Amino acid sequence: MNDQQLQYFAYAEALNLVEKQIAHINSLKLPFKCKSVLEVGSGPLGKYTEFMIEQGGDVTCLDVRQDHLDALNRKFSNLKTVVGDMNEECIHGLYDIIFSAGNLYHLSKPAECIKHMAEHCTEFLLISSAVINGHQGIDYVTEPTNDSAQAFNGTGCRPSREWIYAELKKYFKYVMIPRSQPNHMDFIIDWTLGKVYNHALRAIFIATNNAPLDPTVWSEDLLTHQTKFL
Repeated sequence: MNDQQLQYFAYAEALNLVEKQIAHINSLKLPFKCKSVLEVGSGPLGKYTEFMIEQGGDVTCLDVRQDHLDALNRKFSNLKTVVGDMNEECIHGLYDIIFSAGNLYHLSKPAECIKHMAEHCTEFLLISSAVINGHQGIDYVTEPTNDSAQAFNGTGCRPSREWIYAELKKYFKYVMIPRSQPNHMDFIIDWTLGKVYNHALRAIFIATNNAPLDPTVWSEDLLTHQTKFL
């Protein structure tokens, strides 16, 4: 991976987004310790990877670009990596946790991806995604293939929160969102306003068939108002 490709990930705004998400995820007290974790669409920086390893997770990284995984292997010793396109069936075996941050909306087949992840997840699936607000469907968008942080095949999507929730409910008994959002401008807390500025909107979901998580932290309802994690 050359410096130009790396800058698609390692610029200040992107690093701040990841930092705020990690702080928020850490506050949710999710059980990564001694769990097998598949990080989908890991990218080359390894910020989430490092967090989950520090939490005691046995992490495998999956990415469509081999040079992303090569960068991770230079950073982490004995890291398990898999090359795969999440538009296709590329996961083999079962994982306690599947972690997908910043990947779903760069796919041309997001419904198939959710189904595939659900089939290989035994405890919970966590998704953090850019979303649209204002209608309940999904939009497809063209993304530049020369940007390694964008869709590999040139087609991405912007699903609504309602669309993601409905897709997850096809495979999981419990689908929840956190009552709080990361302390970052992309994670809005009032979903009744529509798109209030010209930037990405983001949302987090967790899905499981085991039992609902702490109701003081998570809601099974698709809340229209959340709080900001500080």
